[in-house]
Amino acid sequence: MGDYGYVTLMPEIDAIKTKPEDRKLGFTHADEIARPDYYSVWMSAGGTLRIRTEMTATTRCAYLRFTFPANGSSSIVVEASRPSIAGFAHVDAAAQEITGYNPDRMDNKLGPMTLPNFKGYFVIQFHKRFDGSGSYGPTPGQTDAATGAMQGSRRLK
Repeated sequence: MGDYGYVTLMPEIDAIKTKPEDRKLGFTHADEIARPDYYSVWMSAGGTLRIRTEMTATTRCAYLRFTFPANGSSSIVVEASRPSIAGFAHVDAAAQEITGYNPDRMDNKLGPMTLPNFKGYFVIQFHKRFDGSGSYGPTPGQTDAATGAMQGSRRLK
């Protein structure tokens, strides 16, 4: 996104993949539905495993739904920023949410005006409780991450 920072949400199964190049999931356009009010795609998660991702929006937020394979573990990796830009994220397991900010407005793409104190804030609320959560980066496993990379996960039964 060219302005207001961005947040990466990536559904995963099995091991947590913290590097963007390791998280790629293939898909085909035959497995997607794209309309102005709704988007859905089945992504390949290795072998015959697939994850369905659905998205729609309201005036001020987006709704995402991930449908994971019935057996195994599932997780959603949340990154508040990219590796070269220090964002912030906080996991509140009791409230089932991850909050934080991203200071990357990408001023170089938007013109000559820079906003040195800009922060794009986010709140991610989960419908289902996650069994565990933590961070990765310089201080893994904590509920706060100044590096901007967090993950919330839930093990399926």
